[in-house]
Amino acid sequence: LSSIEIQHIEGPSNYSPREVAVVLSHLSCNENQDEEEDNDNKKHNNKKRKTITVDAVPRDKWRDAFLLYGMSPIAAQSYTNMTEATVDEKVDLPNKDTPPIKGNTTIELYLSNAMKDMK
Repeated sequence: LSSIEIQHIEGPSNYSPREVAVVLSHLSCNENQDEEEDNDNKKHNNKKRKTITVDAVPRDKWRDAFLLYGMSPIAAQSYTNMTEATVDEKVDLPNKDTPPIKGNTTIELYLSNAMKDMK
């Protein structure tokens, strides 16, 4: 490599943790129920949905939370440092005047595919 460039890449729109929880609630269904057709002859998912909520972890508990998620102590500390730098906006991106590259994968599509891969 003769040069390295950092480029900001993001999805087609911004979303909050609460919006992600809503998407996960819609995707996390009881799979034992049948599907029914609606008036437009499209499949309508009539499954019971789980309610997923956002629970903020206090800053002084981030490392402990990462450890509980199964990270090694070194990885948990590294991730804590990265999270702090991001939240505190201490990440100095060299191309901050360049707009981010926008992808076209929505959070709904990404999570839907990720959940299929988990089965």
